Amino acid sequence: MKRLLTLLLTSVLGLVIVQAQTSKVWFLVTDKGEAIELSNVNYLLAASAETFDIVCTDGTTVSGVSGISFEQRESAGIQKVKTANNAMFSQIVDDQLMISNAKSGTTAQVLNLSGNSIISQVLTDGHNIINVCQLQTGIYILQVGENSIKFIKK
Repeated sequence: MKRLLTLLLTSVLGLVIVQAQTSKVWFLVTDKGEAIELSNVNYLLAASAETFDIVCTDGTTVSGVSGISFEQRESAGIQKVKTANNAMFSQIVDDQLMISNAKSGTTAQVLNLSGNSIISQVLTDGHNIINVCQLQTGIYILQVGENSIKFIKK
């Protein structure tokens, strides 16, 4: 397991260096299909002989990972998604989503679980607010470029 983690860390560092030279962004994709931008990976932690955890720079953890792959995607320019009260994105939203540092001209969409677009908004430089107060309580997906985040509307 120690060799696996060393190999993974070496691969991650090598990909971060390559990423700085291209307009595309490298993602670490878990065996469960969860994609994490490499610049958001803080470190890997061996949880057992078969699994490990991915600890992100924002303090969140993806647990029980048994395998990963690397995928390169176009960057949407998203650095952080926050709720309107400036708290880190907690996946539970009252009325508004605030998107910071997205590329101007990028489209943000709120999708229902069937994949239908409910809200669509072209983003500008700086802070962008998406009003979701009209949505019914439930689970939705915020998609900005190729990045998607699941959230719960309270």
